[in-house]
Amino acid sequence: MQLLWVSPDSFTFTCVLKACSALPSLEMGRRVQCQILRRGFDSDVFVQNGLVTFYAKCGEIEEINGKLQVFQVGDKSHPRFKEIFEELESLERRLKEAGFSIDAESVLHDLDHEETEETLCNHSERIAIAYGLISTPPGTTLRIIKNLRACVNCHAAIKLISKVENREIVVRDANRFHHFKDGNCSCGDYW
Repeated sequence: MQLLWVSPDSFTFTCVLKACSALPSLEMGRRVQCQILRRGFDSDVFVQNGLVTFYAKCGEIEEINGKLQVFQVGDKSHPRFKEIFEELESLERRLKEAGFSIDAESVLHDLDHEETEETLCNHSERIAIAYGLISTPPGTTLRIIKNLRACVNCHAAIKLISKVENREIVVRDANRFHHFKDGNCSCGDYW
């Protein structure tokens, strides 16, 4: 690109990162990341997602945030699980005050209302968000990778969390990237 005097944009960087991850060429990808930072494309959501995918395919996901945190549904194995679940409970109260209610119809198990609510509120992405809220400065974008498709309840909750907490939240689920901001999602609620 430089030899041809081509000025890269977010699309170009995303394509180059995809090529680097297909090789996988960690060294080349790191040089591309330096160019991304130097040219100011590091806040572009598509470039950020390209970086996450690149580092994940190269087995270097730790490069993104220093350390990868892994959560499962109802996970209490994390060293800070008490703080995380206190934040999760507080977050659920704030969501209810903002008008959020669960969609009990999406639960496939025969549970009473309290069990249904607890089960839905303890999905891995909600735990990860609670951890992110207590572990990062206000206003920091939270980035989450999920191996399954986000459920209807979590999707609706994360939209509201982005508004209530004034955070951008990027979630990569099994189907797509969701960029939550100001109570909206980039998927337009079609996922």
